[in-house]
Amino acid sequence: MEELKFVKETHQICFCTGRSLQMLDYVEKTKDIEYEIAEIGEPLIEQFILDFNIDEETAADKFFSSNTFAKLADGTTELYKKTWQEIYELLKQEMK
Repeated sequence: MEELKFVKETHQICFCTGRSLQMLDYVEKTKDIEYEIAEIGEPLIEQFILDFNIDEETAADKFFSSNTFAKLADGTTELYKKTWQEIYELLKQEMK
């Protein structure tokens, strides 16, 4: 039950009966860094396009070749735990 508590904004699921709760199985949580990066990269690239008035390919190339992306892809930095907005600020600083 502790794992079901609200942590951050996400999809909501309603368990209306005790029986529905009994049907749940605990699955060990694992971090898929590639998935996290994909979730972060999409809105980040979209914002990059808007702020710098560049096309999607150029924005993606700049992001994926940046030091910020290298740090993001390195799981030991735990940068993937930050919001895409925080990571975007790092990218903007790097691009100056």
